[in-house]
Amino acid sequence: MLGVAAVGVILSLATLGPCLALVPIHNPDSAGAVEISIKGVSCNESRPVFHCNDTQCVLETSLCNGIPECGNSRDESVAICGCLPNEFGCSNSCIDHLKRCDRTPDCEEGEDEIDCKTYMCPVSHYKCSNDFCIPLDKVCNFIDDCGDNSDEMECSHRKCWELEFRCKNGECIP
Repeated sequence: MLGVAAVGVILSLATLGPCLALVPIHNPDSAGAVEISIKGVSCNESRPVFHCNDTQCVLETSLCNGIPECGNSRDESVAICGCLPNEFGCSNSCIDHLKRCDRTPDCEEGEDEIDCKTYMCPVSHYKCSNDFCIPLDKVCNFIDDCGDNSDEMECSHRKCWELEFRCKNGECIP
């Protein structure tokens, strides 16, 4: 027995795992409850089904719903569902688009660091001379975040106080 429902409640067909559906059995017990059991449903080609593998399928309406019904989770894979609009699609996963061209390979195959020359950085980022993207708050912070110092080149720094010394990079130190 999977669960109990009150008599008179209409139960909808819900997919559970490999081609299984909840089916009400109309045998109320002495307390008036209806038993619910799991019954196998064939992967009938006339119904819109998705084949997880050679022996397992789920209804197409179960694809990309955030719940892996296939034993191999293929119904929730990047290959089937794709990535969200704010994500970059790697070969096997999705990463936040802000991690694209940031000098750190986040995809398994490193594809997020390829073709950075033609990549347009998000508005919240600065495009370095070497085509990498860094957050705007990393520009003119006295640290070479780009790797080619282009984020520190065109900075106008404040005038140093009387007891401060100006370094070559423009930073004032006591």
